[in-house]
Amino acid sequence: MFNRLFTRYEANRCLPLISRIVDDIQETERGMVQARLFGKLGRPLFRELQQKHQDLHQELEDLGCYYASANGRQGHVEFPADEGERESYFCWQPGEAEVTRLRLSKDGVPPLPGQAAATERNPTPKPVRSRFLRRAPEA
Repeated sequence: MFNRLFTRYEANRCLPLISRIVDDIQETERGMVQARLFGKLGRPLFRELQQKHQDLHQELEDLGCYYASANGRQGHVEFPADEGERESYFCWQPGEAEVTRLRLSKDGVPPLPGQAAATERNPTPKPVRSRFLRRAPEA
């Protein structure tokens, strides 16, 4: 389904770039909210920001991961994980130093890119036991 599966080490190595892209996504989302406040006058700016927003999401998907947010809450990035038989995702939120959580997909069906992984039935991913997250040797 995904073109790439990440190890925890690989996901952590991508975080500097991912972090900058997510910062841009969040800044663009704030701009889109402000542009909507201007009504008809803000439409051209909103369309421009909307295109930039889509381009940033595509950039993440090209890297092999995606950004998920729900109801205006701070989002997180999910990396398809190479962890056992079940489909799973390493999760990272802006502000975290490294990937610390692993989310197992319910019934092997992942949320669609751009949709939130956190819902009322599936709360925000919680930290996992260390047996899933082994530190890779430093190069």
